[in-house]
Amino acid sequence: DRFRAHGNRTAQRTWDWGYIARAAQTDDSPGVLIGSSVKPGTIFTDWWTGTNWYDQQDGELAGKVASDVLFAIDPETGRERWTRREGLVINPTITVGEDAEGNAIVYFVESRNPAVTRGDARRLQSDALWQGLRLVGVNAETGREVLDKAIEPMPGTAAFYLVYSQGKLLLSSSSGNQFALYVLEADDATPVWDTQFAWQANHHGKHLARPAVVGNLVFLRPRVMDLDTGSMYDLDFPDGHQCGTYTLTTNALFARAGDTMMWSVNESQVSRWNRHRPDCWISTIPAGGMVLSPEGGGGCSCGSWIETSLGWMPKATSEAAGQDDGAGE
Repeated sequence: DRFRAHGNRTAQRTWDWGYIARAAQTDDSPGVLIGSSVKPGTIFTDWWTGTNWYDQQDGELAGKVASDVLFAIDPETGRERWTRREGLVINPTITVGEDAEGNAIVYFVESRNPAVTRGDARRLQSDALWQGLRLVGVNAETGREVLDKAIEPMPGTAAFYLVYSQGKLLLSSSSGNQFALYVLEADDATPVWDTQFAWQANHHGKHLARPAVVGNLVFLRPRVMDLDTGSMYDLDFPDGHQCGTYTLTTNALFARAGDTMMWSVNESQVSRWNRHRPDCWISTIPAGGMVLSPEGGGGCSCGSWIETSLGWMPKATSEAAGQDDGAGE
């Protein structure tokens, strides 16, 4: 509870957690816990009925959740390292990267428009939100501001994300049947390239697609682009009904394409697990050398799914683990 008692311009005493992540960890340092404070009742938690499916293109249920406070806490002592109360931080844009010296930097988009900050709403969707936006970076350990630049992206009425990768920031907006993607140098927000292209569809999450980067490949469904140049690769997302989003490893993309699907991008091969499906957002996760897919289709009326959780490990690792080296004899 002590982590939630952050004051702000409204002198509010009780908060909900917004963003949370660990940053700046090294062999010699536990790093810091980055968090944000959100006005109670702001986070989308309703789930029953089609109204709360959150697949809208605009309006209240497509609002951008915003935090009043961004802060860092020492994970060992619980003491606050720093607190930032400037504008409203748009939560889907918070991302952690690093500068040229290897310092962890928290990047985000912030609204300082008085027409937005003085209001009570923290699910933001007014036209004023897209006026006077700032792209900001702060040192994760000290809170010192290292980047503050005005930006004018296409309004992200459907979706609005920021991603860091390899010294670059990828800002994506989704609105009016279009994606806009802006790639910037992280240190000073110098533009590298930008592009706009049409949604694959305006439902089942396809208009809410987010940028994901592996190596030099940028995935923003339905396109795959080069991180440095923006040129489009001749790579098509696999066929099959795709709701929700995708997760990636170095060599593969996991998503729903009818069934649970793995796309080995470099080999142009697709594997599917018949009658097993992920959840409607993120529920198939490659992590720790395995692929984990907790059951996420229970209650869905669109098919006769095998409602079970599955976990996979690489074949080579599985075979090695199964070899009898005589240790048990």
